[in-house]
Amino acid sequence: MLRDYDGVMANGKWITGLKPDMDPREAAVRVLEKRLQAVRLHFRPAVEVLDADVEHVHQLRVATRRCRAALDAFADVLRSATRERLRKLLRAIRRAAGPARDADVLLLDLSSRVTAAPAGAAPGIHWAAGQLMARRTSAQEQLEEAYHELGPDLERLKIEALSGKEVRKTTLGRMTLKQMARHVLREHLTELESTGRSARKQEQLHRMRIAGKRLRYAMEIFGDCFGTEFRKVLYPRVEALQEILGTVNDAYNAAQTYRDMEAACRRFFPGLWPQWREGVRYLISEQVARQKRAMNEFKQFWRQWRKEDVAGHFDAVLS
Repeated sequence: MLRDYDGVMANGKWITGLKPDMDPREAAVRVLEKRLQAVRLHFRPAVEVLDADVEHVHQLRVATRRCRAALDAFADVLRSATRERLRKLLRAIRRAAGPARDADVLLLDLSSRVTAAPAGAAPGIHWAAGQLMARRTSAQEQLEEAYHELGPDLERLKIEALSGKEVRKTTLGRMTLKQMARHVLREHLTELESTGRSARKQEQLHRMRIAGKRLRYAMEIFGDCFGTEFRKVLYPRVEALQEILGTVNDAYNAAQTYRDMEAACRRFFPGLWPQWREGVRYLISEQVARQKRAMNEFKQFWRQWRKEDVAGHFDAVLS
């Protein structure tokens, strides 16, 4: 469990204490307060304690996504100007942390493959590791710049968004929290099912992964509005789907990164390429194989999802 400097829990998933009959405006303030606090708690450690725990960078990106999910869930009761400013700020923070997280994922995966690689692959693997470390160093510098530039805006917008003036009464705002939750969750479920019907290629699977994230993060907000089955049965299914699709995406991106390295080396250092070729191509082949395994796992999972009519089960629980 990650903690901030004062020992405060910083990565809780579920928003607790919301009542099904609560006014959505009151719920919006509570949820945003917790989600924005999580972004703040991970932003500074992601910059200052990198050598102790790179997980803060990952959790920073997750926190921005969860906060974005809260903005979307309560879009109808938040003033559009503040909502858009927050959305842009969160996107800027997430993008600033993106290259650092991508390098971390590749380095962690690469370190697990060194011992199993063929002997002749070692020079190329070490060269690839060096390239990734250089990217990671540059990415950390960008993240530090973003922290100093965006940190004050985050504090200002946090105060502004949580003021009573920033919530309003609209069509969805006249609903109870549970009624709003049904509306939001059904929209996300429909999007997931729609993308899943045609998800065959990488781009389609990526869209499905995003739809799964939106549904999952919305479920974490509205968990107290529904019964135990919502958390204990349906949420793990959505989480498992997202994790499988995440592996597909990570493997695809990793293979592409190594292909880009190969192209750059062959163009600018053709004389050095022969000694690195075996290692780099080994890494590419490993990621391609990993993607295929994850694709097969997804196909089996999705067939079972449809066979068990998880969407119908979901709708019954919401009803």
